[in-house]
Amino acid sequence: MDSRSAGARRRLMNRWCLAVLAAAAPAQPWAGEAPARSMQFHARTPDEARVWQRSARRELCRLFMGGGQPDRVPLAPKVLRREENLAGAYVMQEITLQSLPDRRVHAWMALPSNPKGRVGAVLALHGHGGSGEQVVRGQGLYWYGRALAEMGYVVIAPDIGSHDLQHPGWTLMGERVWDAIRCVDYLATLPRVDAKRIAVAGLSLGGETAMHVAALDERVRAVCSSGWLTTVANMKQGHCPCWNAPGLEERFDFADIFACIAPRALVCEVGALERAPGGFPLEIARPAFQEVLRAYRVLGAEDRAALDAHPYGHVFVGREFWGPLRGHIGTPSPWRLGTGAGTEELLRRGEIARRAFLHARGVLEGWWALRDPETQLFPRRTDQPVWAPQDNAADMLPFLILTARWIAPEREPEVLRALESERAVTNRLGVLPDWWSLKDRGWAYRDPDLTRILFNAAEYCKDGILPLLEALGDGPWAPRMAELLEAVFQRAPVRSGFGPLPSGDMEVNGDLLQALSRFYTRTGDERYWEWSARIADAYCLEVLPKSGGLPPHHWDFLNHVPIRDETGLNDHANEIIGGLVEAYVVGRARHPERAAK
Repeated sequence: MDSRSAGARRRLMNRWCLAVLAAAAPAQPWAGEAPARSMQFHARTPDEARVWQRSARRELCRLFMGGGQPDRVPLAPKVLRREENLAGAYVMQEITLQSLPDRRVHAWMALPSNPKGRVGAVLALHGHGGSGEQVVRGQGLYWYGRALAEMGYVVIAPDIGSHDLQHPGWTLMGERVWDAIRCVDYLATLPRVDAKRIAVAGLSLGGETAMHVAALDERVRAVCSSGWLTTVANMKQGHCPCWNAPGLEERFDFADIFACIAPRALVCEVGALERAPGGFPLEIARPAFQEVLRAYRVLGAEDRAALDAHPYGHVFVGREFWGPLRGHIGTPSPWRLGTGAGTEELLRRGEIARRAFLHARGVLEGWWALRDPETQLFPRRTDQPVWAPQDNAADMLPFLILTARWIAPEREPEVLRALESERAVTNRLGVLPDWWSLKDRGWAYRDPDLTRILFNAAEYCKDGILPLLEALGDGPWAPRMAELLEAVFQRAPVRSGFGPLPSGDMEVNGDLLQALSRFYTRTGDERYWEWSARIADAYCLEVLPKSGGLPPHHWDFLNHVPIRDETGLNDHANEIIGGLVEAYVVGRARHPERAAK
């Protein structure tokens, strides 16, 4: 079967599975009554547990793999394609392996370009509708494959989503799991892989497959099963039936299969936004995990199993997995600390810097390729063709200019043209910029809202222009800073006992306080000191004393009370803290009597 026809059949089967999910309407509650299981884990001692695990593995192979685990045939690997990722310092390979006498598994790999000795390896698995290539490239939900490659591990990611059963007596899950185990076999043959340091991680169908592989193959030392921990009863309601095997329900629930992994490291991830039917909700996962823990307790390894109940949906998170991963399969170079001295340590740090610079260059090239040919402005997001001064000008443009200056100097002149274009195209209230639609060639908002526009300017000054001034010195950005600050205070709309202020918003005032204090030290222009002192006085002499020292995000300077919230010390509103510190430091050096206030 050629790849196009196989892909078409796979897409057809994926649509069929989605139809099952959408159309399923359970005739009884989705949790269901758990039937008695003849192979349920009931061991009380470590010896009993190990005997049960051996018996369970044999029975699982019998149920899923046509009567038992098949004989291994020579792997006969073939490399179909090879790509080098310079920024990640790894090589990608598209390969096939012999899984059974009449079956080959298609997979993608990432191999470190210059490994220091043998390294750990990870079998990384995708979900329904995905592919091994998506995993290794880190696309969409499968970002973790590329992350593992950039961590320095050998990564192998087979295609496991086929719904075409090849062997009578087998199950779809059995063929998938055996293909994945054969990938582990291949990892163990590679000279650069330490066969005693292999892990498996996957999302959804990949999390299910990770469970089966680790249950059957004791070479796997650490496991992350994401978006899967559930019960047979739940899987019978609104799910693609490819998980099942004749006789499975009478013998096992999934907690029993997970129990075969003990005492090896296990992380199960389940999102709080998961819902049933069709999902993997926490209210099902929590009791299932308690069943899994029984096996870990019996084997004295309860601390090696974790349930990460994260606040998201059906996604791979990894936060509880990275620690066990490093602990059980090691940390590859160059991320491993304390491994060398002198020249070796300098080379380690240099390699990290090289990768960082190449990643930065890649971001520059990626965004620059998306720029609008007429205005030279680039979109806020790939799916949002607007220029937002608070984001594009504040957070993105300075990064691109700095990257061009230090890494791609041949690009600097054309990148700087975006600075000119930003001013020419997006200025709306005098020199103050507003959101511009690259698609419609006009303002993204019909009316020029002063509150929004002042926020744009404050963010642009503090997050965008200040880094350029302090890293590169004076340039075309310095006049832009000067005109923005002057325009902000010309239009300052908030009346207070200290003079007109740009805003009652702590983030806006904090941004401007930092920009004014630093710009004053560069220019010596007393206007910037007076404006910064005005904001600082307003907070030190009114807002802070009247709010118990914890400033609210929004303050009503007319009525001298918080507008909505009592305190606003979050990652945005605490800009005022840094601003007050900077104003004090500057004032103590140049205006000590004001700083003393």
